[in-house]
Amino acid sequence: RFLVLQVALTAMGLTPAEAESVRAHTFPTRRVSYNRRDTILYNLGIGASEPKYVYEDHPDFAPFPTIPLVLALKGTSTDIVPFSTDLLAFPPALADVP
Repeated sequence: RFLVLQVALTAMGLTPAEAESVRAHTFPTRRVSYNRRDTILYNLGIGASEPKYVYEDHPDFAPFPTIPLVLALKGTSTDIVPFSTDLLAFPPALADVP
């Protein structure tokens, strides 16, 4: 997996040192939470239609597997939250990448 990432970052025009900086970057821990309402809204919002994704009383009810990708935007709030630009902060090696 590292070799694939290294090739991809090099293809983006990054030097090996910049690519290593990106690979080694760790993001801060962010506490998140979600409930059945959040799960159903997300699942419906992405177009899921299988009953296990849209019916909370389904025996196999579950969030769609991609929900972790958006949980950092929500955090622990139970209200509507504005889009967070601090989540888009890239490591310095990516600052100039278009």
